[in-house]
Amino acid sequence: MNDITFIYETPFELDNPSRVQNWICVCLDSLGFSAKQISIAFMDDESLLRINKEFLKHDYYTDVITFDY
Repeated sequence: MNDITFIYETPFELDNPSRVQNWICVCLDSLGFSAKQISIAFMDDESLLRINKEFLKHDYYTDVITFDY
């Protein structure tokens, strides 16, 4: 089983996180991929911009940021 963690830095929360975790695992399996750990953080635009600047040296907004382990 994959270790999938949800981090909430906004008022938003998933209604059924275990259902989403199962869906992610099914998607990975169907594509022939596996992952030991996945962390998904829900945050506001300013937090995303701060991470973009600090870690990726991008000074613009994005919807998604990914990092290799």
